[in-house]
Amino acid sequence: RNRSGALITVDLAMEIGRPIYAVPGEITSLLSEGTNDLLRHGHATASTSALDVLAALGIGGPSL
Repeated sequence: RNRSGALITVDLAMEIGRPIYAVPGEITSLLSEGTNDLLRHGHATASTSALDVLAALGIGGPSL
């Protein structure tokens, strides 16, 4: 597994039980490998906008 700073941060977040959100990347891009692996293995929740994160945290509502 690649060991970028972002993935090290994800490992630490998982250790302390923090939620992890990731923006899916292009499936043919090597730069998206880490993010897509997190999503594929269920370690992160897909997010395509800030509203996704706010909804998961129970913040905001239909008016946003």
